[in-house]
Amino acid sequence: MLLPKLGHRLALLSLLPAFVPGAMSVFGYFITLIGLIVCVSYSQSAPMCFLLASNLSVVNVFIVNDTLRFIENESSITLIEQCIAISIVFVIIGYGMYKQKIGQS
Repeated sequence: MLLPKLGHRLALLSLLPAFVPGAMSVFGYFITLIGLIVCVSYSQSAPMCFLLASNLSVVNVFIVNDTLRFIENESSITLIEQCIAISIVFVIIGYGMYKQKIGQS
């Protein structure tokens, strides 16, 4: 039960570097991905940690992260690169939700 909480805490920790513009927000994005991957691997045994990490990751990507947010974006990446980075997060979340459904049936 330690690893799902670690993934949840990594998703929470990723909010801090996401506030800083530039390379730190990209670092926060990768911490978010690591936290999500850890939570997805334990999504059947600890669904609440997975759901909390998923919600934190969505907030991080759409609202907090300086590089990926759509409103008042201050980075030099293109819209296509933004959509790819955001879709990676949603693919991981979707896979975790799929694993939860498979485990329930």
